Amino acid sequence: MGTLFKALKHFIEWYDVPGKEMEEEFSYEDLIEQMKSHIVHVKFVKLDGTERDMKCTLREDLVPATKSGKQEQFPWSKLITTYDTENGGWRSFYFDRVKEYEYGL
Repeated sequence: MGTLFKALKHFIEWYDVPGKEMEEEFSYEDLIEQMKSHIVHVKFVKLDGTERDMKCTLREDLVPATKSGKQEQFPWSKLITTYDTENGGWRSFYFDRVKEYEYGL
């Protein structure tokens, strides 16, 4: 029972993070659309609980080619895979953990 309790506690802590209320102010689809045409500054809470600021994009002219030629998104999981323009690599984060974002910088 100890392992199940720890797993449940971890899930509750993961799900109840600061910024979750932001989901009602913007949508997953809106964020993806902005990343397709802009470099977006996203602030989110990582799975370990630390906050992360990232400048990222899905603009085809700014991201390296992938093996399939296209970076797939999976809306049902709310996992966003995007290109980190400052660190030069692909990164992922969950939409439900986004605190805020801005674009057009």
